[in-house]
Amino acid sequence: MRYVRYCLDVLTKPTPCAVPWDLMEGTECARTCPMCDKQVFDVAEMDPLYADDFLREHMPEPPRLTLRRRPDGRVLEEECKAGARQRVMNRIGMGLVAVAVAAATFAALR
Repeated sequence: MRYVRYCLDVLTKPTPCAVPWDLMEGTECARTCPMCDKQVFDVAEMDPLYADDFLREHMPEPPRLTLRRRPDGRVLEEECKAGARQRVMNRIGMGLVAVAVAAATFAALR
């Protein structure tokens, strides 16, 4: 079970997938997202030994494979296009805010 916790806590990166688990088709442990056709896994619903084996199989060399963790805690093997686009837009938005703050600070100092 330590491997499972390590993989979920350390090796996963957040992804902003907004498709509810209930709208996906599949089993209690694995479903397919209708928007991006990616597999989403609910490791918490798996038997702990099965989850450990599952992650060992999908992450034979953890540093080379990064799982993406959805806001609900479920994981994907790779990020969907919508999630990647949202992450980029968030970064751009944060950059624009930083530029605006810097410009306002510069203007206030003049």
